[in-house]
Amino acid sequence: MGKNKKMVFVGIVLAILLLAGYGFFFKKQSSRLVAPITATSTPAISPLNVQGEGDFTVERVPLEEEIKAPDLSRPIVFSDGVPAEFRRIMTERIEKDSIELRKTPDNFDAWLDLAIQRKTIDDYKGAAEIWEYVLEFQPNNSVVLGNLGELHHLYLKDYPKSESYYKAAISLDPSRVTLYRALHELYKYSYKQNTSAAADILKEGLVKNPDNTDLLILLGAYYRDNGDKQSARVYFEQALSIAKKNQNQVLVDALERDISKL
Repeated sequence: MGKNKKMVFVGIVLAILLLAGYGFFFKKQSSRLVAPITATSTPAISPLNVQGEGDFTVERVPLEEEIKAPDLSRPIVFSDGVPAEFRRIMTERIEKDSIELRKTPDNFDAWLDLAIQRKTIDDYKGAAEIWEYVLEFQPNNSVVLGNLGELHHLYLKDYPKSESYYKAAISLDPSRVTLYRALHELYKYSYKQNTSAAADILKEGLVKNPDNTDLLILLGAYYRDNGDKQSARVYFEQALSIAKKNQNQVLVDALERDISKL
């Protein structure tokens, strides 16, 4: 092989090696080409124009939005006429929880305690913000969902939202009879009153909790109050049978009085 041909051959080999090395580097560094987008925007067409051979992929990965914690400096406001000693005690409790949460913001027990303190001083929006914040991290917390259901029914008067929270809590913990009672009372006194929803939720509770005397008595009372004495008797007598079986004489006496008045 002549000298010139040998130099050409060496040049070709070096070029191949360089291309191979570049291809390896591109593959390793570009295995995830990220074009971040926000959760609320429409993804734009990527300006990347990637060409070449190799095993790599191009993906869009949405940025995680930071969840903003409730304001720990929220004012502590009391209604007129609240005793000074109550003000002092509640202020100390709220400040204690706030100090703890500034040090350990992931202490959810402290957040839950703070929500209770806020509700106790009638700061219902403050309590709601905390419980909703906790749900971002504990979406299967049926107690928090139930608390929000009660808050939106009795205090914030947002009945559709109350219903939504109660239903979510029941789906997670269908054995909690108090949730059926609470949703029944929402329907009976405040929301969807011209429907069968108040009775239906109790019947749903009985499917999940057969022979529960609390639900049977509530259903009997509902029908009695609506003038359907026949249906009321059916449910009261079912509850009476269970009370006798459980030897609960106090409940037996009460149910026998109710039935005698029908």
